[in-house]
Amino acid sequence: MNDPDQHTHAPVLHTADVVVAGFGLAGAVAALEAGEYCGHENVVILERMAQENAGGNSRASTQELFIPKDLTAFQIYLRAMNEPNPPAPEILNTWLEELQGLENWLDVQARKTGRRLVRLRQGTAKADFPDLPGAACVEYYCTVEPGRSALWETFRDLVQQANIPVHFNARVVRLIKDGPSGRITGVAAEIGGQTHLVTARRGVVLACGGYENDPTLLKNYNGLEQAVPGGTRGNTGDGMRMLQLAGAELWHIRNKTHAGGFYPGFCVPKTQDVFIRKTSLSAGSYIEVAGDGRRFHDEKGRRGHFKCLHNNHWDDDTFRNRLPVHMIFDSKTLSREGLMLHTMGWSVRVKGLRWSDDNRREVEQGWIVSAPSISELAAKIDYAPEVLAGEIRKYNACCQAGHDPDFHRAVSTLQPIQGPPYYALDLKPVIVATTGGGMRNQTCQVLDFHGRCIDGLFEAGELGSWVANLYQGGLFLTECLCSGRLAGRHAASNSLAS
Repeated sequence: MNDPDQHTHAPVLHTADVVVAGFGLAGAVAALEAGEYCGHENVVILERMAQENAGGNSRASTQELFIPKDLTAFQIYLRAMNEPNPPAPEILNTWLEELQGLENWLDVQARKTGRRLVRLRQGTAKADFPDLPGAACVEYYCTVEPGRSALWETFRDLVQQANIPVHFNARVVRLIKDGPSGRITGVAAEIGGQTHLVTARRGVVLACGGYENDPTLLKNYNGLEQAVPGGTRGNTGDGMRMLQLAGAELWHIRNKTHAGGFYPGFCVPKTQDVFIRKTSLSAGSYIEVAGDGRRFHDEKGRRGHFKCLHNNHWDDDTFRNRLPVHMIFDSKTLSREGLMLHTMGWSVRVKGLRWSDDNRREVEQGWIVSAPSISELAAKIDYAPEVLAGEIRKYNACCQAGHDPDFHRAVSTLQPIQGPPYYALDLKPVIVATTGGGMRNQTCQVLDFHGRCIDGLFEAGELGSWVANLYQGGLFLTECLCSGRLAGRHAASNSLAS
């Protein structure tokens, strides 16, 4: 720690055996598990957000976990989802070991806080990718009740019960490395406009999420021209930058898991609150058009967290590369049901905002644009009137013929757009999470460019996730529990720094 660029002259705020960066689900679980091995008083959590905004993406999620009962089938399914870059066999085996008894363990933890674990859709749950081998492992989901974000709230309460210190508004910006040994011995954190050191005698666990709030990183790593985060505003890529400075090997940077977050949604002007559109709308009298006013895909063809099956390969939805995109619809679609989900997203789960069930309030607010004619609608949303009108006529002709030759939309979903009035909604690609990060092994220790463990550095949750390609619903939360327990356990049992 003799490099002045490593903030070595900053005051020491705290000294602990294990320092955890991030107070989402993975971070809370890591801290609790570390405390079981080295004492809760020897663990500290640093959270960059204010206390009321802590919790990470896990707080904004549906709170549903996927816990497979047939672990052999799950291993096959997980490997198939992650081809051509699946986790190493030893990682998969360790993950399976962690899953054994996980449901009972979680129920015990929930009951410590007056909550309980319940199963959902038992016997009716379906795999997101039923055509892949091992998909039969998806039998049901689990959640914790009661509470709007009850899963994260359970572990927040357990951290409080264990008296583990949590510093809020504490942004971890740098890993402290011992010069001679290369061991990670702590972090530098910005608190109240000043830099403080937090020393880790045994290890640091990075559980500070991804980079979906950093437009520059999204452009550089994923080629995204525009995306709005549906979860926490705290994931700005701090973990990615620290990992690179520490010499970590990165993985899963440009993969398909992000399409698990590219939901069509709506970003509220001024407040930037985000709503996520329902994955399957029962009405069919709508199309989606790009900036040229023309359709560009099968609007009803999305499956598996907004993947599209092309030539036996699941690809990302092209919607994110066609901006601007508007949903064009009629009164039947408007009145059938609320367009937005009430089960996920920070605005819904944490702030408690709600989209109306008949969409009328959103029309009155101007979020949904309405007009008595197609030409007037086109003018309001800056589209060429003749092009948009022609596209609607073409689509309605497909409905009458029962055939969509350009995009092969299913006949049962071809319902004509009939007006007046006509409606338009400006759609944005809502990204839920990124999963790139440092390459980690089966003990959640981060590896360097040569495949060697970086002593004292561990990782959990979405940052450097083991999910490398396709994503099964509920799997991120399950991984948060498993990787958090592994990272906390191994960090606490790491040898003491000399």
